[in-house]
Amino acid sequence: MKNRVAIYQREATEMLQNIAQYPGLTEEQLCRFFLEKESTAKILLSHMLKEGRAYRADNGRYYINQEIQNGADDTLSRCIWVLLDFIEQVEYHTAGEFPVEVLCFANGQLYEIVPIPRGKETMLCQLLRLPQKDAGKRLVVVDDAEQIDALDIPPPDFVPLQRTEPSAIIARRQTFEFRYALKPYSHGPAGIDRCT
Repeated sequence: MKNRVAIYQREATEMLQNIAQYPGLTEEQLCRFFLEKESTAKILLSHMLKEGRAYRADNGRYYINQEIQNGADDTLSRCIWVLLDFIEQVEYHTAGEFPVEVLCFANGQLYEIVPIPRGKETMLCQLLRLPQKDAGKRLVVVDDAEQIDALDIPPPDFVPLQRTEPSAIIARRQTFEFRYALKPYSHGPAGIDRCT
C-alpha cells in the first residue's frame, strides 16, 4: 500500500515547480492550479512550509526561499490570474521571456500572456510588432482601460485585460473592434467575465 508521500508526490513536485517559476503567488493562486484538489493543495502547501521547502512572506505570498521575494512584483501574479481563468483547458504552462510573462498551450494553441504597464505601451507595442516565428495568441494585461487605445499590436489577436478590484475589463480585438465587459468579480480576484 502506498503511503501519503508516494500518493501526493506528483502534486508536491508540481507545487514546488510552480512556486519556483512563479515567485510571489498567493495561496489561492497556487491551489487553483490543482483542479478539484484544492484542499489537498492547501495541505501540501502547509506541509512544505513546515519542512522549509517553501517560504511565505509577511504579505502572504509564497517563494521558494526568503531571498527570492526581493525581486518579485505584482505583475507576474496578475498574469497568473489570467492563466488560472482557463487552467482547465491548459495542457502546459511555463514562465516566459521578456516581454512575455507566461507561455501556455491550451486546446492545441500557444498563448503568450504579456503585461503592459502604464507608460510602457509604445515601447512594448514596438517590441511585439517584431516578426516572431510561431507566435501564439497574445493575452495582454493592462493597468487600466485607458491604455487600450494606446495599444497598436497587429494580429494574430490580442486580448487586453485589466485586473483591478472590484471589476475586470476585457476587450477582444477582432478585426480592430473592441468590446468591453465591465462586471464585478464573482469569486474574489480570480473572477473575470469574458467577452465573446
